[in-house]
Parts: sequence; structure tokens; C-alpha cells
Amino acid sequence: MEEPYRQSRAETKKVDPLNADWNGHKTHIERCMSIMPFSCYWGWAIAGVIVSTSSLIILDIFENSFVYSKLYLILSFIMVWQSIIIIWSHNKIKSFKEILIEIVDLPVDKIARRYNNQQKIIFDDKKMALGGLLIILFAHFLSLDYNGIPFHSNISKFFIYFIYYIDCYLLGGGFYIMIMTAFAVNKIGELPLNIKVIFSKKVQSIGVLYSKFTILAASVYIIWGIFHIMTPMKFTSPNMVAWFASFSIFIIIFFTLPQYGIHIMMVKTKNKKTERFSLMLRSKLCEAFKNPTETNLSCLKNLLQIQNKIDKMSEWPFSSYEILHIVLIVIMPLMIVGLELLLRLIKG
Repeated sequence: MEEPYRQSRAETKKVDPLNADWNGHKTHIERCMSIMPFSCYWGWAIAGVIVSTSSLIILDIFENSFVYSKLYLILSFIMVWQSIIIIWSHNKIKSFKEILIEIVDLPVDKIARRYNNQQKIIFDDKKMALGGLLIILFAHFLSLDYNGIPFHSNISKFFIYFIYYIDCYLLGGGFYIMIMTAFAVNKIGELPLNIKVIFSKKVQSIGVLYSKFTILAASVYIIWGIFHIMTPMKFTSPNMVAWFASFSIFIIIFFTLPQYGIHIMMVKTKNKKTERFSLMLRSKLCEAFKNPTETNLSCLKNLLQIQNKIDKMSEWPFSSYEILHIVLIVIMPLMIVGLELLLRLIKG
């Protein structure tokens, strides 16, 4: 009696790797808003409104001026936007699993387990927190946090630095997620891909989704740039200029290298799989010339259509449309920084 009972309990504890999406896990960015009766997106939006309103009240009471109110509002928006991007990324990255199951030439349960492990690494709370703390220290030691605002009250100064460091913390967490996502996408190229990778539209969806990650990262870059341009310090610090230039280079590397790895693997898979198909086509071609029956000619026609389709298939997991988006979004902020420096040199 006891043995079957133990066995049934063991069976109920087994987790299906296909459905073990780590759905129960929420990052601390999401959990800190779980006390509100809204979605995490709305929770952070409401938090942003509260912070913005509080900053305006503080400026009114302690500074008697709203000259720098835009800076507080921009920092509040950065806080909300970065949080929403992290939550959105956590939700969207789950779609990678069904894409991998279709294009990777491995058992389904093995793919699912690999995906689940990778998801745990990407959204590791401790490492996200460490990334946030490192960016805060980085900003402080390089004086990136110095804005040059002449405050009359330490309370106003404390509050803007408080929001600024929250934004830096979220930026660091986002950086960690970006780096780990890039490694995960790059690892797709190391997996054995099947012939479906040439025909599947889901490969293109990897490129589109990854492009969205990049565009969102670039949007954070732009908003941070707008904030620093509007401060009294602007881009007078060489450290600030170096930081923004490095940020743009990071975004370009984040987009290109992992997808180039997938491109190389797609080319290898296409060459390997189509070599066998070419042998079959030559054989059927010889057979059709020797014995031109209706069946043989129809079969040859179908094979030629498949061959034509394979030749036209893209070997990149993204289109030129995504590349144009990334180039414009990264280059435009760099042009803004360059014009700012040029104007400073002309005035000086």
C-alpha cells in the first residue's frame, strides 16, 4: 500500500520541462509592485506619477522655483520606462522557447530544459542587483552624477540624487539582462539547427524581437542623453562623453555579434542540408531525362520549385528594415552629442 502511494506522490512532483517556463518567478523589479492591485506596468507608471508629483511639491516648498522641474520629470520617466522595459523583456523572452523547438535539431525536452536554465540566468535577481549597484558606483566615481544644479535646500538635492540612483540601479539591471540575452542568442548559433531554419518565419521573428530589445535600449540611451543635455553641466565632462560613446558602441555590439553568429550557423546548416537535396535533385533530373514520364517530370518540377525557394531564403535572422532602425536610433544621439561638443568649442 505504501509503495504505490510513494510512487504516485513522486509522479505528481515531476515537472514537465515543456511547461516549466519559470512562470512563477518574478524579478524583484516586478515583485516590488505586486502590493498594488494593478499590473506591474501600471504599478511602475503610478510610482512615476507619485515621484513626479512629490518632486514638484519639494521644488515648490524648498526652492520656490520650477526652473529644473523638467529634470525631475525626465528622471521620473526614465525610472518608469526602464522598469517597463525589464518587465516587457521578461514576458517577451518566453516566446524564444517555441522558436527553438521548431528550428533546433534536438529532443524537445532537452531544448525546453536548456531554455528554462537560460531564462533563470538572464533574470537572476542577485546578479541584476549587482549590476545595478555597479552602475551606481561607476556613476559616482566618474562624477557622472554631478549635474551642477545650484540647490538652495539639501532636501531638493537629496531627492534628485535619490531618483537618479534608482534610475542607475535599473539601468545596471537592464545592462545585465542585455548582456545575458546577447549570450543566449549567440548560443542559438552553436546549437544544431534543422532544415526548417531556412524556411521558418520564426527565425525572422528572433531578429525582429531582438531588434525590439535593441531599440528599447537605444530609447533609454536617448532619454538619458536628453537629461544630461538639459543639466547645467551638459556634456562638459570628458567622462560623460566617453560614457555615452561607449554606450552607443555597446548597443551596436549587442545587436550585431549574436545575430552574426546565428547567420553563420544558418549558412552552414543551409549548405549542409541542401547538399543532400542537390544529390537527390541530380538523381531525379537524370531519371526524368532517361524516362520522361508524367510522374517523373512532376516530381522534378516540385524539386526545382523547392530548390528555387531555398535559394531565395534569407540567411540572416533579421531584415534590412531592422538594421535601418538600429543605425538611425544609435547614430542620431551620437550626432546630438557631437553637435553639443562642437557648439561648446565655438562658444569657448
